[in-house]
Amino acid sequence: METENTYAYQRQLSPCEAQVCHWLLAGKSLPEVAIILGKGTATVKQQTLSIYRKLGVASRPQLFAKYMNDSKTSAFDNPGEYQEPAVWDMRQ
Repeated sequence: METENTYAYQRQLSPCEAQVCHWLLAGKSLPEVAIILGKGTATVKQQTLSIYRKLGVASRPQLFAKYMNDSKTSAFDNPGEYQEPAVWDMRQ
């Protein structure tokens, strides 16, 4: 993967932040993202605030709009080596 051409690299998101951003854009809540990534909710919240700061947005709707408006290849579509299982059932 050529990191020079990725949205995350250009915006200086870390691989962990790119993973968090991927799940935020997928509509997951902070607690859900924490469970998926095996992190604490406070850590995910801090990473979310860092993502917002780095991308110049103040909310998830603004993040989504920025993502949708970006015509470049997005690292959010391929968040590192993490692969989502076929089914996530948060009710368990």
